[in-house]
Parts: sequence; C-alpha cells; structure tokens
Amino acid sequence: MSDIWLSIVVPVFNTPKDDMDRLFSSLTNQTMQGYKVIIINDGSDEKCGKYLENLEKQYDYIELYTISNSGVSNARNYGIEKVNTPYIAFADADDEYSITFVEEAAEYVKKYKPDIIYGVMKLQPERPWNQSRSYPELFESEDGLLEIKKSLLAIKPRELEYQIPGTPCARLYRTDIASQNRFRSEIKFYEDQIFNRECLKQAKKVLVVPNCWYTYYQNDYSAMHLSRRENFYRKTRTYWDAFFELNQQEPKDILVCLRIEQLSFLHKVLDNDYVQKKIIPRRKGEFDEAVSHPMIQDSLQNLKVFSDPMKIMDRINILLLKNHMYKTMYLKKRILNWIGFEKMY
Repeated sequence: MSDIWLSIVVPVFNTPKDDMDRLFSSLTNQTMQGYKVIIINDGSDEKCGKYLENLEKQYDYIELYTISNSGVSNARNYGIEKVNTPYIAFADADDEYSITFVEEAAEYVKKYKPDIIYGVMKLQPERPWNQSRSYPELFESEDGLLEIKKSLLAIKPRELEYQIPGTPCARLYRTDIASQNRFRSEIKFYEDQIFNRECLKQAKKVLVVPNCWYTYYQNDYSAMHLSRRENFYRKTRTYWDAFFELNQQEPKDILVCLRIEQLSFLHKVLDNDYVQKKIIPRRKGEFDEAVSHPMIQDSLQNLKVFSDPMKIMDRINILLLKNHMYKTMYLKKRILNWIGFEKMY
C-alpha cells in the first residue's frame, strides 16, 4: 500500500506541549507511509496554535485546520469532512500510537478488507484491557456481529472472552461509514460509544486484532477527569436519551441485558451524586426525575424480578425502585461501599 489510504484525525484544545510531543512523535515515526494526519485546532490559545502551525510546516503529510472552540465531537466531525481516504482513524492529543500501527493496519486491510478494525488499547498507568486473543478474529455473520455488539456494550451473557471498549481510538473505520454517522455533539459523555454503536450497525465485516496500537494516558486536566466533578445525571442525561433510542431498535434476545444495563446508570447517579456527596435522595427531587426517565421506566416495567436472569443485587434494587424506597437504596449502597462490596452493583 503505497498510496495514501488512511487519515488520522486529531482534535486539539490547549494540550500541554510534552503530551503533544509524545503523540505526534508516535505519528511522525511510523514504520510505513501511506497516511496523513489531520489536526483540528479547536480554538486553542496562541502558544498551542503556534506549535501546531510549526508541525504542519515540518511535515507535508500533516494538515492543520483551525476552528472556533466547539468541543471534541464537533472537532472530530470537522475532521471527518476533510478526509478523502478510504479509511479513517482517531487520536487524542495527549495519548500515543504504536509506531507500527499504520504498517500493521495496512496488512489487515489488504488481507481482510474490513469495514471496522478494533485494535487493543492500554491504559497508563493502569493495566491493559484484555481485548483479544493471540490471533485476529473476523466477524461477518449476523450472529458474529451481534456478539461484537454485546462486547462493545459490555452486556452479559456474551460468547466472547473480552470486552471491546467504546473509544474511537485504536480503531479503523471505512470513511464512508464514519461519514454517515458522525459524533453527536449534544452528548458530552459516552458520545464515542454511541458513535461506535452506530457505525457497527452499518458494518458487514468486522475484524478484532490482538495488536496493542494505542496508549491512553489518564491526565487530571482531560475532559474525562474534569467531568467527574460534575453532576453525573446532568452530564449524562443526553446520553440516556441516545442509549435508550438505540436500545429500542435491538433484537429481543439482548433486550433483557440492555435493560439491566439501563438501570446501571441510575446506580451510578446514586453513587456519584448522592452517596459520595453524602446527600440522601428524596422524592420530588433530582433522583426522582432520574427514575422517571423513559429509559429507567422501561427497565422497571419490563424486567421480571423473579424470572429474568439477574444477579440478586439487581433484583433487590428493582424491588426497592418499584416501591420508591430511595433512602433504603442509598443506605444499602453506603453500607456496601463501607464494607468493600461496592462492585456488587
């Protein structure tokens, strides 16, 4: 593959120089050509902007576009519009790609011609996700693609022995599929999972590979970490709408699992917005508003407490919710956290 076949889109907003050095060093030292880097300067300050301008001058395969600050989803979408190659990939400006990424991806594209490739990502400083076995796995049957979806959504039961994280990084997408879906800019949290899920709906051939292509660095200044200080319900409300919308289109054989997953977001609200802040949820307040969301009501109305396959803790939670026993849920969660059983949720 000597022609330019891949574009790597990188949104940037005031990323520290050392972190940008790490990412762009990994992208400019790839072991194979045939790609270009599309940088979207999302309204960064002058210092960051000058860094990016110098980078563009230094490498003829780097394209720089500067836009008014509008968030990572809009920046990625702007980058998608500038892509004219068959495949597209994404990177965050404070992370790092393996220098063999392009070469290895090119070999897989040539051999399998997939619609999507899921590579492995590792967390720094934590351990890597055990996404794949030691060999590539191709999924193109209806049942196989359903198993990929289950893995992407982290729902059980599933046949695969690994979970595919919902990030857009360490992945390759056919550009026409990415262009038809885009990132939903109204969603500020988990928007990348929605993007992956919508792309997967159009894919007919998906490849999962064992190659560790990407390192995600957990930085205190990142949008993900800063958002943890915010109210969980308010920041994820638009995601609930999209998640529920897509769930209603799914086959019946995974609806039970999805409805259990829907309830998990309410437990996260209880933990993040109440237990951790030591605020007791009361009726007619925000927790009551969260319980009234159509997604939560769908789970409460359709899950059968004593017949659907659920953990004991899920059954207890549903019974408490059906009876509006929010204070009891709160106290139970606090006690479980105190004795170290918080993962039972």
